[in-house]
Amino acid sequence: MQSGKRTNTAGNRSVTRYFYQPPIATTTHFVLISEYISLPNHRILHEAGRLEFAYFPNRGLISLVVVMKDGGTAEAGIVGKKGFTGIPAAVGLNRSTLQAVVQITGDGFRVAVGAFTKDFGIRFNTCN
Repeated sequence: MQSGKRTNTAGNRSVTRYFYQPPIATTTHFVLISEYISLPNHRILHEAGRLEFAYFPNRGLISLVVVMKDGGTAEAGIVGKKGFTGIPAAVGLNRSTLQAVVQITGDGFRVAVGAFTKDFGIRFNTCN
């Protein structure tokens, strides 16, 4: 991956919308703190509870589901290339009530929640 460029392992530019909106200085920082990952079908990215990472898919589809007491699930939302999982981290929280599961194989990037929370705060403050 080239420094300052948002690409996957094949060298293709990331299409995650989140990366195109913030100022260049914080985008470069985000490149340095993120990790490219593959998102295979049925992989559980995080259970309900403590969040470790926020996920930004380039390709594929992630389901956000509520897990019932009896083990059943109900879909609460979906995340594609224009979104991300771990939304509570954007406001400083490290817990989620939702499980995130890959429904369509793809790839993307992940960022540790602490780094994302700090980075998102920087982006939010520069937009005001």
